[in-house]
Amino acid sequence: MSRFLDDYFDQGYNDENPMPVDVLISVIQDMKNRQEGNALPDTIGAEYYFLQDFITLDMDCDFPYIEKDFLKHCSDKLPEFLKYTRNIDLDARYNENIAVALQKKILYVIYGGAQSGDVYCRELLKYLFKIYHRNLYRTLKRFRTISMDEILGLSDEKEENSQLGVVGMVLIMCPLMGITFSDEVSVLYFYLIKKMEDWKREEYIEREFPEDGLFEECMKTVDAWMDDEKLSSKNKYGKKYYADERFAEECMNYFNYPGDFPFTSLENFMGLRIEMTRTLMTLKMNHPKKEYTYEQIQHLTMIYTLCSTIADIADRFDMETDYLLSKYDFDYDDDEDSLFDPKKIEVYKEKEKTEPEVLKTKASSTPVSSETEENEDEYLKEIARLRSSLDEKDREIKRLRDAYSEAKASRKEAEEMVHRYESEREELIALREFAYQTQQEEEIRNDLSIEEMKAAIKGKKIAIIGGHVNWHNKLKQQFPDWRFVLSEASKTVDGKMLEGCEKVYFYTDHMSHVIYGKFIAAVRERKIPFGYLGSIHIESVIKQVYEDLCGE
Repeated sequence: MSRFLDDYFDQGYNDENPMPVDVLISVIQDMKNRQEGNALPDTIGAEYYFLQDFITLDMDCDFPYIEKDFLKHCSDKLPEFLKYTRNIDLDARYNENIAVALQKKILYVIYGGAQSGDVYCRELLKYLFKIYHRNLYRTLKRFRTISMDEILGLSDEKEENSQLGVVGMVLIMCPLMGITFSDEVSVLYFYLIKKMEDWKREEYIEREFPEDGLFEECMKTVDAWMDDEKLSSKNKYGKKYYADERFAEECMNYFNYPGDFPFTSLENFMGLRIEMTRTLMTLKMNHPKKEYTYEQIQHLTMIYTLCSTIADIADRFDMETDYLLSKYDFDYDDDEDSLFDPKKIEVYKEKEKTEPEVLKTKASSTPVSSETEENEDEYLKEIARLRSSLDEKDREIKRLRDAYSEAKASRKEAEEMVHRYESEREELIALREFAYQTQQEEEIRNDLSIEEMKAAIKGKKIAIIGGHVNWHNKLKQQFPDWRFVLSEASKTVDGKMLEGCEKVYFYTDHMSHVIYGKFIAAVRERKIPFGYLGSIHIESVIKQVYEDLCGE
């Protein structure tokens, strides 16, 4: 053991130069594993680093041929092979690109087949190792038994991750090549697990959720920008965004793709208004004190849209490949929504089945296994099966956790939108009533005189927002208890001034949407009934207020 520590770190350990924590933890875990009488350490760390480094540049170029031949021989065995794989993150988000993610998934299924005892998969892995890792293969095949120091000496890489990749490949390939391990090699399994867990913690991205009300607040800002742009320009809103969209389409055409490809690939696109709100919300989550202009948000929204496209395509790729590789099973009997029923497929003529071709290799010089070794192989297979059953639950938990995270975010966003739409519905109802009253104003008749109607509403708690100061003064003379607010006071809006009012009336002529938005927000927050005045004629105001509050 001391030789392992000295050789690996090129130094001895003492009180002044203590052993690294991850090495110490691995040694302790190995000792504990031995004391508990466990013969085989967990191989998941070795599998992880094997998958990271086994695919070389040459293998990457040839992988379509490898994949095609594997599926030709074993497509009907994929569910069985997956029982011998572990819950290792092979999704696109944790790999260099989508193609690499698919290759690693296929490679891991091949490994699962080899662990299940499938002859073709075992020979295929050995063949790939021989062709694409020629130097390491030639060195390794000289051994019949290999020690920990010899394994560590096989790597001439200077970077730690590359060294770990070589160690992982050796630990995986030696059993397939009939090479046995010295007892101390078991420490390496624990060491690779420790390094894998450290690496996964660094690469794991936990989704952040916005604070309550942030989405609605950002939507108000976006609505104000868009309404101001509509008022100041005859052209459609979002001119900067659509200019960026045209450039994105030109880029897609340059790469021989349809111009609308990024936008038709989106799974959760709800229009420019919502996209800009999500963009602004994302910025405020990370930079809450920074201010942004409408032009900046439009430009950044296009970037947000394109990033959404990338994420949606990668997620869809992972989902579809996992289904095709039988990672998740379908239960058609329990799925009442599925129109597809495989039991109703009628096959009239079946082609004769052919035996799968086994990859030809040179005769192995390894002696025939004894009965003891065969029993040990069965024992190891049983351990792998038990581990696989546990990992199936882990995979399902991970899938459900991801689905829950997405659903939680969508639900939160939808609740805020519903809340806003309900508030806007009240405003639309008031506007509709105002429009109706305006059309029917000449037809409104009442047996009471103006003076009687004025007396009936004089004691009502009414607030008038908007209009000229001279008009306010005329109304004050007749209704001194009413409250009057000039629209210019919007910079110092205090919602408390509206508390206790029975109804609030808006006179919106010459009132900007931004000013109106601040007052309507204060009214909604306090759930005060509101309406609109279409005339500054005193008698018309008296009649409308009387009809609203005292009429039948």
